[in-house]
Amino acid sequence: RVIYDKCHMEHLYVDEEEINRILYLLNSDKSVKGCRVSIDFGNKKNIVGYVVDSEYTDKTKEELEDEYGFALKEVKEVIDSESLLSNELQDLASFMSKEYACPLISCLQTMLPKSLKPKSGKKVGIKLVAYVTCLNEAAGLTVKQKEVYDLVKSKGKVLKSELSSSIVNKLVENQSLKIIYEEDYRKVNLGNNINDKVYELTSDQNEAYEKIIAEQGTYLLEGVTGSGKTEVYLNLAKHYLSLNKTVIILVPEIVLTSQIASRFKSFFKEKLALLHSSLSEGEKYDEYRKIKKGLAKIIIGTRSAIFAPCNNIGLIIIDEEHSESYKQETTPSYHTIDVASYRIKYNNATLVLGSATPSLESKVRAKTGLYKQLYLRKRINNKELPRVEIVDMNKERSGTIISTKLKEEILLRLKTNNK
Repeated sequence: RVIYDKCHMEHLYVDEEEINRILYLLNSDKSVKGCRVSIDFGNKKNIVGYVVDSEYTDKTKEELEDEYGFALKEVKEVIDSESLLSNELQDLASFMSKEYACPLISCLQTMLPKSLKPKSGKKVGIKLVAYVTCLNEAAGLTVKQKEVYDLVKSKGKVLKSELSSSIVNKLVENQSLKIIYEEDYRKVNLGNNINDKVYELTSDQNEAYEKIIAEQGTYLLEGVTGSGKTEVYLNLAKHYLSLNKTVIILVPEIVLTSQIASRFKSFFKEKLALLHSSLSEGEKYDEYRKIKKGLAKIIIGTRSAIFAPCNNIGLIIIDEEHSESYKQETTPSYHTIDVASYRIKYNNATLVLGSATPSLESKVRAKTGLYKQLYLRKRINNKELPRVEIVDMNKERSGTIISTKLKEEILLRLKTNNK
């Protein structure tokens, strides 16, 4: 069975099930479930589909056509060498399709980066870097050729771009050197604001941390602004990483992704991966593949990062859980917390929902015992909370955007250099 992008089928007057699931033949003894394939459909050529199921049969094509009552076409090409999505994510797609009453293809499209989605489009390839390694030193090398050869020999391999092309080509020609290509992941820029300070947890922070690691479940971590929820997240990530578990951390906005990633980067280095819409397609492709290969164990991102192709999840953190940005408005119209709840049940993991102002739904679930309630009641170093003053805009001049009081306070802050 193959799933197709619905947009290729809009001209057909068939029901949703017929649009989504169509039988094709493939002469292979290898399972292709979860792979993309190229097929022809009607007058359309080389459409890319997604295999949702496969079944071996020893019947001939003619016997199958007699059984089904229609002609069967064959898959032209299997695009992927392995499944793009794990069994967990394929099951999750089926769950979402039923839960949110939407086509399965929409769920699959949501889970995959653009370059891997089951439809025709621009492909993003693996980034390869050329290195030079030694073979055998040839006789009659010039002084400069000998210097290059000795440098490569001492280091084992050297980037080709760091050496003279003409000398390298000559040494390759006489089989003194050899050019090899290795994959190089595209680097995601986090800026220079890396915070590598180690802070000791306060008593409130440590109490919350100890309770979370002691028992699996869903926790509502309600902490006032400046109470240090990020430090609790950081220590939780360290703990689950020590257990060889994967951690997903979600934030509502892209700018917050960079902020929290800059705090985590110095501790987790290459084990950290980012997933959000501001990355280039090449960066998304590489981050996705790093996660799928298990090279990245800490995933930080916005809403879509909940579909990260990681295995053995130990912890999912949703910061600012009250934010409306965790609700997807287009098909499939999912709520990130629902998807996270599915994944922690599948992995016997823990979910932490953090907020200074929890949503009404989460607060009620905590009150009724569905969530375990935790508090961070004090700010770091017992700093006072900002004073809040509410201004009645009905008493302000008509048409004004901000109140007189707010304008005065803004001007005062500017005059005192925001102090």
